[in-house]
Amino acid sequence: MRHPARLPSSLYISKSLVILNLNDDVHIDVPRMACLPFLKTLFLRRVTYSYENSLTKLLSSCPVLEDLVLERSEFDYLGTWKVIVPSLQRLTVEILRTNHFRELLVRTPSLKYFKIIDDGASEDDNYSFDSNTMPNLEEVYIDSVNLGLDKFVSSITYVKRLTLCIRVDAQEALYRAGIVFNHRKHLKLCQCDSNWSKLLARLLNDSPNLQEMEIYQHADHEMSLFNPWVSWENELNCVPKCLLSTLETFKWTKMIATEKASHLLKYIFKYASRLKTATIVFENAPEVTVQEIPITFSSTACQFVCKFE
Repeated sequence: MRHPARLPSSLYISKSLVILNLNDDVHIDVPRMACLPFLKTLFLRRVTYSYENSLTKLLSSCPVLEDLVLERSEFDYLGTWKVIVPSLQRLTVEILRTNHFRELLVRTPSLKYFKIIDDGASEDDNYSFDSNTMPNLEEVYIDSVNLGLDKFVSSITYVKRLTLCIRVDAQEALYRAGIVFNHRKHLKLCQCDSNWSKLLARLLNDSPNLQEMEIYQHADHEMSLFNPWVSWENELNCVPKCLLSTLETFKWTKMIATEKASHLLKYIFKYASRLKTATIVFENAPEVTVQEIPITFSSTACQFVCKFE
C-alpha cells in the first residue's frame, strides 16, 4: 500500500523557493495561507492531491510562475486540471488516462510554449479541452493516441513552430475547414500515423510561409508502413505555395527508402525552389539505394546530405 509523503506546511509559504520539483509518492495538501511569491519553475510528476481544488489552489499561490510540468499519476483521481496562471510561459502536460479524467482547462495569456502528451487508448477516454487565452503561443508539441481536443485547433492557428505525433486519423482529429496557418515557420511531423502523408499534404497547403520541415520517427512509436500515400503529382490540385517560395530546410530521419517515399522526395525537391539544405537519414539497410532515387533539385543552391543508420 502506498503512503505518499506530505510536505511540511512551511514549504507552501517559502519566500526563497524559486524551483520546486516533486516526483512520485508526494501528496499535495495546500494550506489556506499558501503563498510562493518567487516560485518560477514547478514540476509535479505523478503526485496525488488532497481534494479536487488542490492543484488550482497551489497554482494560484504562485504569482510569478513561468514554467509548469504536470504529469498525471495513475493514483490521481482529479476529474479536471485547471491551469489558470497569468504569468505562465511554458506548459507541459502529460495525461495518463487510466482513471476518469474529464477536462483540461487552460487560462494562460502569457504562454509561449505548450506541450501535451496524451496516451488515452479509446474514444471513451475523450476529455474536453477549454482555452481561449493563449494569444502569445509560439510553439506547440502534440503527442496523442486519441486527440480529444476539438477546441484546440483555434488555439494553435498562430503558432510558428508545430510538432505533431498523432496516432489517429489526424485530419479528422486536428482539422476544421478553412484553417490556414499563415504564421507557421517550422513543422515537424511523426510518420507513425497511417495517414501521415495525407496530413503532410494538407499541412503544406495550409502553411504558405513554412521555412523548415522535418519528417521524423518518435523513438517509442512503431513506424506505419502500410498507409495510403498521397499521389503527389496527381492528387494535389496545385503546388503548395511554401514549396515555391519559402521552404529553406528539409529533413527526413529514419526514412525507409520505398518507391512511395521516393515519390515524396522527388516532389519536394522538384518544387522547393528556395531550398538551402536537404538531409535524408535512411533507417537500416534501404530497400532502394540513394543512387536509385532520381534526385533533381529545383534549387541550385541546395546542400544535400545523405546518411545511413
